[in-house]
Amino acid sequence: MTKAQKAYLTGMFIGVTFCIMVTGAIGETVTVSWDQNSEEDLSGYKIYYGTSSGSYNEALDVGNKTSFIINNLVIGTTYFFAVTAYDFSGNESNFSNEVNFTPADSTDDTPEDPPVDPPTEDSVSFNAYCFPNPFSSQEGTTITLSVSDPKTLSIDIYTVTGVFIRSLIKGLTISGGEHSFKWDGKDQYENLINPGIYYGSITLDSLTTVIKMAIKP
Repeated sequence: MTKAQKAYLTGMFIGVTFCIMVTGAIGETVTVSWDQNSEEDLSGYKIYYGTSSGSYNEALDVGNKTSFIINNLVIGTTYFFAVTAYDFSGNESNFSNEVNFTPADSTDDTPEDPPVDPPTEDSVSFNAYCFPNPFSSQEGTTITLSVSDPKTLSIDIYTVTGVFIRSLIKGLTISGGEHSFKWDGKDQYENLINPGIYYGSITLDSLTTVIKMAIKP
């Protein structure tokens, strides 16, 4: 996460923070996000990007969103990103501080471990799976698990490279028995994510297990 400088616009400012991640296995995707402006006359934001620093040949008006997914970047090419804000009169701020990103080759389908504690021998005290698997991002999947007694449950989703996607369940107390939770194939910003391999890290009290999930094209 790179903290950007403030850019000013007719009595309003935009403090921009970029959270950049690569998801999916088809092409390369970057998620650009930033802090929301609190000014009442804010109308929306624009993302500018290109392959030369300070020279942007692409501009996207994303409205009043604070994150946006940009698809089909070229592997090995460095891209430069900046954000502006505009008001209801069409006045536009200066560019935010620039952030650059170079997509890497993601054709290796061998999953890498997400940055979570590895399952312990005690993890066999609960079973977890998802169905359907593979699944499309439009239909989603359901994660089901069974426990013998009350537990505190957390479920987090990661990419194969360990990038955090979203927290599905956080600190929920569940009773003994079978429980199911739907994942709609979206990240923490409610954007549908690309096809590829993902991990569900399921923690019950101090026990953690990991399930592999595949989103199909």
